[in-house]
Amino acid sequence: MLFAGSIRYVPENIIYIEIVPHELLDRNRPERLKEKRAFRKFPHRRGDLTELLWSVPPTTYLQQLLDHGAVRCRKRQQVEQTFRFVADSKSEMIRVDFATPKLVPAGPRPSIIMAPSTVLFTMSLVLVTLVGTPPRVFVESATVISSEDHRSRVGSSSSQPNEEPIIGVLAQEMSYSLAEKYEENYESYIAASYVKFVEGAGARVVPIWINKTRDYYESLLPKLNGALFPGGATWFNQSNGYAEAGRHIYDVAVELNAQGVYFPVWGTCLGFELLTYLAVDGNEHRAHCSSNNQGLHLDFTADFRTSRLFAKAPEDVVQILANEPVTANFHQFCTTEQNFTEYGLDREWRVMSTNKDWNGLEFISTIEHKTLPFYGVQFHPEKNLYEWVRGKNISHSPNAIRAAQYFADFFVNEARQNGQHFASEVDIDKHVIYNFPATFTGLKRSAFEQCYLFEANVDYLDELPPVYPPRVAAARKGTVKKLAAAQHSNKRRKNRCNKSENSNKCAGI
Repeated sequence: MLFAGSIRYVPENIIYIEIVPHELLDRNRPERLKEKRAFRKFPHRRGDLTELLWSVPPTTYLQQLLDHGAVRCRKRQQVEQTFRFVADSKSEMIRVDFATPKLVPAGPRPSIIMAPSTVLFTMSLVLVTLVGTPPRVFVESATVISSEDHRSRVGSSSSQPNEEPIIGVLAQEMSYSLAEKYEENYESYIAASYVKFVEGAGARVVPIWINKTRDYYESLLPKLNGALFPGGATWFNQSNGYAEAGRHIYDVAVELNAQGVYFPVWGTCLGFELLTYLAVDGNEHRAHCSSNNQGLHLDFTADFRTSRLFAKAPEDVVQILANEPVTANFHQFCTTEQNFTEYGLDREWRVMSTNKDWNGLEFISTIEHKTLPFYGVQFHPEKNLYEWVRGKNISHSPNAIRAAQYFADFFVNEARQNGQHFASEVDIDKHVIYNFPATFTGLKRSAFEQCYLFEANVDYLDELPPVYPPRVAAARKGTVKKLAAAQHSNKRRKNRCNKSENSNKCAGI
């Protein structure tokens, strides 16, 4: 029986082998050959995830490989290496002595979160090649790659990063203050600063609608390279709104990552709160904060440099964030370290920085999931870059811009590790946010300079408008010009005629 399994997450500094167990293939039986061909539909290229077939326990299988010289260390000086064997969330350390060769149990280790039936061998600082197979064991293919390579390959047949990432930005219900400024029947909106935040780092944006069924999100997310939960002002207990759409996106993103697709999710302010809200299954865990119009520096935790978000952050960016009040805060709710622990969020999420509101209440300001590419910031880096409403204590200094841009670049670079795509450029053109106008909401004293405002029946384009060839377009342009000139001439003649005393003569013009 072929076991289907998937890796939820593999740390960056680990080299691993994934083993897919299978009953022993009998090449003399045609019905088994059909099963074998079906398994071969997965391409095997250099650098692809390892796939093996076995009919014995994995430790026995590995010992057989050693006995028959089928495992070889590429570093000739290396004579011993420790492997971690994980199956169905049970972990065991095994040491391989290449000189003997033999396996030596090295004691139990804590289990890691795994999808069912996934089996791994992991090792550090050594590459192993399978060069043969023992009797009675059939090996379909075997390759070893680092998990850093896996991140760049997953979801894509190329090892190159995705140079044309497309990120979905979630819409939300019209806020009361925004709705009262417009009489039109708008149901939802996206602040344009979040779109620019993504575009400024080199990605395109597709709006993600609220008030849709689960099927809509399951259909859309496999075409995107990431999703962004923006900040705003809405309640999580509203039906068919921001939080319910976020629930679907969160669940689908978890499933995609479990299947081996590197799908990042970013949450800003309210989006940060939504990530934690969804992580505790919709239990209200937030505390009341007073942090409006507040510029703050980040109080980093001792181990913040071990996080993915800040591991490779330039030192000058870290110094700016740690010493200058460049993060713009606008929130009345927050997550404290106490409720973070009480609700069990610390088991799956890590904290990289904290801050204090106007009243001295300490709250968490940056988080990331321990095993999934999910990130949250309680502040607004997009406001430093693209919001110009006065009196909001938003820093636009060169250092503030430098620090804010780092977060945009990081998130889009995470999305570049995802190789999912739309079926065609035409399909992309039907979905991108360029099909919708941005409104200058700042003129009506909105908190946002620009917003995309959507009516209740908003949807992507079914068909693109016709695109004329250059010659036809030029001809149409000339015809329009001639028609406009004729209309202007007739208008002038009529005006002159109306000024004359003979009004009957003007009737025919």
